[in-house]
Amino acid sequence: MQYLFIQFEGIESWIEASDDGYAERQVDKAPDGHFLISNIYDILAEGKISIVADEWTTLISKDDFEQVWSEAKKPYQTIWQEAEQNFHIGQLISVHVRAFYPQGVWFQVSGTYFFGVLKETAAFHTENPLAGPGLTTQLVISGFDPLNQWLILTNNK
Repeated sequence: MQYLFIQFEGIESWIEASDDGYAERQVDKAPDGHFLISNIYDILAEGKISIVADEWTTLISKDDFEQVWSEAKKPYQTIWQEAEQNFHIGQLISVHVRAFYPQGVWFQVSGTYFFGVLKETAAFHTENPLAGPGLTTQLVISGFDPLNQWLILTNNK
């Protein structure tokens, strides 16, 4: 993993990028000081990103990134604890497709602020060849990802 800090047009971004150049996690700070975090908002950099220091980009340490990530997650901690209490492994839930990321299909759990990720994308696309943002389907909770505050989902019903 590589870690970047980018300042461009008044927005500050901290990005964790995979070794093949795709954003895995991201925190953006708007000019008004408001933070957006990629586990809640669809803000991940699209496509491969350049992992090179330049006039806008500084390479940072993993610890620097984790400190910003941890702070940005704090406002959502109560919601995440609620998810851990209200959902259980093996539970069938209704979800809406939000986005397709390199780490999987990102879903919002119907009627909630909770998000989940399905890493078995090939099987999902086979069963839902026209899948796109907004599609509603049912998936099963197979685990919890406290780092991203996501439910881990599976097609196995």
